[in-house]
Amino acid sequence: MGQRQLLTETAIYGGTAVARHAVGFFLIPYYTRVLDQASFGGLDLILAGTGLVALILDLQLGASTTRYFHFAGTGQEEKARYVGGMIVFRAVTAALPALLLGAAFTFLGGGGVPLGKEGRLAIVLSLLGVPFSLLMEYQFLLFRLMEWRWRYAMLSLGGAVVGGSAVILCVTVFGMGIAGVILGQTMASAALSLVQLAFLHGELRFQWRPPHLGEHLRYGLPLVPGLLLGWCWVYMNRFLLAMRLPLNEIAVFALAMKVLVFMGFVAVAYRMAWEPLSMKVLREKGDDARDWYASSFDLQAAGLLLLVALLSITSRPLVGLLAPPSYQGAARLIPFLAFSSAQGFLGSSFNIGNQVTCRTWISSGATGFGIIVMALILWGGLERGGLMAAALGMAAGTTVSTIIVYATSQRNYRVPYKTRTLGVFFSCLTAVLCIHSANLAGIISLAVSRIGILAVGAGGTWIILNQQAPGFMRNLRLAIAGVRK
Repeated sequence: MGQRQLLTETAIYGGTAVARHAVGFFLIPYYTRVLDQASFGGLDLILAGTGLVALILDLQLGASTTRYFHFAGTGQEEKARYVGGMIVFRAVTAALPALLLGAAFTFLGGGGVPLGKEGRLAIVLSLLGVPFSLLMEYQFLLFRLMEWRWRYAMLSLGGAVVGGSAVILCVTVFGMGIAGVILGQTMASAALSLVQLAFLHGELRFQWRPPHLGEHLRYGLPLVPGLLLGWCWVYMNRFLLAMRLPLNEIAVFALAMKVLVFMGFVAVAYRMAWEPLSMKVLREKGDDARDWYASSFDLQAAGLLLLVALLSITSRPLVGLLAPPSYQGAARLIPFLAFSSAQGFLGSSFNIGNQVTCRTWISSGATGFGIIVMALILWGGLERGGLMAAALGMAAGTTVSTIIVYATSQRNYRVPYKTRTLGVFFSCLTAVLCIHSANLAGIISLAVSRIGILAVGAGGTWIILNQQAPGFMRNLRLAIAGVRK
């Protein structure tokens, strides 16, 4: 098991994530050219607001189910009843509030919403799509827990293709604008949820019993505050920017954030494998899991460092490929946002001590401190720095949050992270930002900055992975063999 299984599942989920995100990524040039810049910025704000609603209604059902599966000590029949009851719970608790919110928004008229009637319709459709989206993601988690890897891969990719096709149909054929984007995504989520349910129907027992609710609340609710703060971390800057800047500027910042989808190819795939497997390893290995956590951190750090370097040197051509010249300012922001995202993604490894000891409130507090730092820098520097103030705020805030999480997590459950890995990772990230800033200031040329960033990223990655040899190469070969099977 151990690293071999982690690498195998990361490879499978990684391939699926690449394909699934690629569909969405290739729609970005379509959005930036079919929608005007203000509409693209408005769409980002609508999706961010709906994401907050979904996060609240989710109640961390997925996290509670993962913990229940590995620590409840019940048989398969009881687990089937639990999951079946949770699907019913998910449908009811997500659908009713979303319908009420959509009806209330329609009744109140949605006054003050930018983009007029089209924007109001997009918000209502987005709220109505929340239940389908939550049900789809929860059922995908069940596929992973049941180790239905290839079913997960096929349905995930198929859903992405169907969703992209539906969006193009609604926007191009029916001329619905941003409302068409939301409608296409909602139709795809609804169809995929039904297909997933057809696969799961024979494995579950749809019987609701009161103890199920108690199990869910005990496992899931302590995680909600931290995730709400996490949403604030990712999206609050959009709404702060919207108070003082036009939607055209929001669109530029939104595009820079969407380019970071490349980091999601590795980070999301790793997290999909990490979340259930980390609990399973802890249950089976006990204190011996500490060394496994440290080695897993090395692999994640190496992948993220290389991605930050590649995104930094390709930011200008990427933005030019994805959007018209009016979006080119996004290229200046990408290295700073990648720096922030790399540290944020490492939270899944750093935070293991707080998860093991069930002290998730510490993670929430660390995120809260980071948000305060981010907001202060953004609000104080917006007039002089513009969008760069938001990027710098995210980079500084993530650094503060990461330091707090690492220190507290190690105090609760010490993991033998390699000092060399930690030093190389953070030194190289800082060096990438310094080289990029020197280019922006005109101190060095673009070509010199790209060579320097690539050298720093490749060198740091090699140093980290070299600590894994020969075990790393052996596990990599075994992971490839597992994928082929």
